[in-house]
Amino acid sequence: MENIFYDIKADEEDLVDILDPETRGNCLFAVLKEEEIIGFFSVSNAAANFYDVDLGMIPDLTGDDSSI
Repeated sequence: MENIFYDIKADEEDLVDILDPETRGNCLFAVLKEEEIIGFFSVSNAAANFYDVDLGMIPDLTGDDSSI
């Protein structure tokens, strides 16, 4: 079974947002390893004194002690 939920390439609109510096602005960041996207993180102001932090990583790299 393919896990598309975690496959950023399966959602072209989100992929464009992550890859394009103008679209993502200063709150969404791609995490690269050898020029391949392996994750992302974003920080945005959700309300006064509250921030929304989102993280994502390729499932194959989680829990393997690889210390990327």
